[in-house]
Amino acid sequence: MKFIDSIPIKYNNTCLVIGEIELIHCKDESLQDNFKDGVGVVGLNSYYTSSKVKDLEYFRVNKNDTSTKN
Repeated sequence: MKFIDSIPIKYNNTCLVIGEIELIHCKDESLQDNFKDGVGVVGLNSYYTSSKVKDLEYFRVNKNDTSTKN
């Protein structure tokens, strides 16, 4: 992980730390299985499994716009 920036938040006297992942080590079979047994992290010590709920339509300001620019 590489430190990028720290942004003070006056509302609750904390800061938002922004970092960049530089390298991830994982087993080859994890990639082959599309991370089917993956775990997510929220906060400092909360771990969750995830599953797809559904796909939603991509939001466009103009329904006739097919570009990815908003």
